[in-house]
Amino acid sequence: MDLNLTLLGEVITFIVLVWFTLKFIWPPLSKAMAERQQKIADGLAAATRGKHSLELARQKISAQFQQAKVTLAEMHIKAEQQVATMIENGKMKAKQEEDRITAYAKSNLEQEIMRSKKHLQDTTLEAAIKIAESILKKNLDIEQQKLLLSKALALLEEV
Repeated sequence: MDLNLTLLGEVITFIVLVWFTLKFIWPPLSKAMAERQQKIADGLAAATRGKHSLELARQKISAQFQQAKVTLAEMHIKAEQQVATMIENGKMKAKQEEDRITAYAKSNLEQEIMRSKKHLQDTTLEAAIKIAESILKKNLDIEQQKLLLSKALALLEEV
């Protein structure tokens, strides 16, 4: 009977231990495990949300980068067009200035040519008048007239 009584004592002790464990140890342990499971689940959900947010941010950055590239290309094209326009305007202004200066120079040259012709005509006329005066003042023979004419021609050639 000793064996039965020992077995009965062990069964009663085991039942008390199970009851004590279920009453006082299991609820806080269950609660701690549930809290731990909840924390892990929350952490996994947060990681998933973070991963999703990261992917959205990458997509947004990629879209902004592409938009920036397009904008930069447009600005580059506009800048090139402005430069081409400025060059064309500069060429047109330079051509206008060249035409103005050329016209001014031609006008001055024509005036100078006219003055030179006038001066040459006046000088020639004066020389002719001097020759005529000297011929009229003297009653010269043909040799002297030829000599005077050759001098007059030499004078005209100098002019």
